[in-house]
Amino acid sequence: MESMQMPSFTHTLLDEACTQRLGEILGQMLQPGMLIALNGPLGAGKSTLSRALIRSWGITGTIKSPSYSWVESYSVPLGTLNHFDFYRFRDIEDWEAYGFDSYFDQHAIALIEWPEKVATLLPPVDLTLQLDYHDSGRQVTAHSFTSAGNVCLTHLTNTLKTP
Repeated sequence: MESMQMPSFTHTLLDEACTQRLGEILGQMLQPGMLIALNGPLGAGKSTLSRALIRSWGITGTIKSPSYSWVESYSVPLGTLNHFDFYRFRDIEDWEAYGFDSYFDQHAIALIEWPEKVATLLPPVDLTLQLDYHDSGRQVTAHSFTSAGNVCLTHLTNTLKTP
């Protein structure tokens, strides 16, 4: 049996403005029921991208990092956008105690920083973005795992590709 390769796209982010643009572009492509996983080391741009993505949905004011609360939820035109940060997540039993399963449904978009901390508990991921340090900026590699993820990846590729 042939192994199936997941579509991917790699792009250099020269500065914070490029990371914000990526978040804005991606934000406009997301649909209810999607799960986006953000991977990368501390300081690689996951929170910058998340804030820009959330702002692209018309959220104004302070966008708090969910690093201590684990999740911040926003009411958006298509439903709910749940922004998770599991960096400090230590105890799998907390997953059930906090009712995290209830955040993943067909009416909600899930944006997850540090998904590896809860990987075995998550529903299927549509799109992963791996942010890494690259020269004096950052580099993002996106992988899609579903048809919805493929739509986002195609749009990112077409929008961000360099001539």
